[in-house]
Amino acid sequence: AGNQVQEQNRLQEQSGEQAGNQVQEQNRERFRRSLTEEQKEILENQEMTRNEKRRAFRASLSEQQREMLRESNETRRQQRNELHKAASEEQQQQMRQNRENTQTRTGRQTRGH
Repeated sequence: AGNQVQEQNRLQEQSGEQAGNQVQEQNRERFRRSLTEEQKEILENQEMTRNEKRRAFRASLSEQQREMLRESNETRRQQRNELHKAASEEQQQQMRQNRENTQTRTGRQTRGH
């Protein structure tokens, strides 16, 4: 019975993740459809640096697009928090290690972890 409950919980989590991923993909597609030709040209420009593209792209965003990005970021933040809450201590430790490795690799300083 215990294994059956664990399996049901795992399937529910998996179903929730799939639904969350589906929502994320729908939001991403909606955002892509909202891009103007000028914005697409900025993103495809090979002569600009990544930072120049980022600045130009952000400056070109409409208020509606900014709101879509805010909503997307909030959804991702909520999903990440739910994942962390559901993770075992061993999984949390592994996530911390992965985060530290990523920060070290990208040259970022760790924040007291």
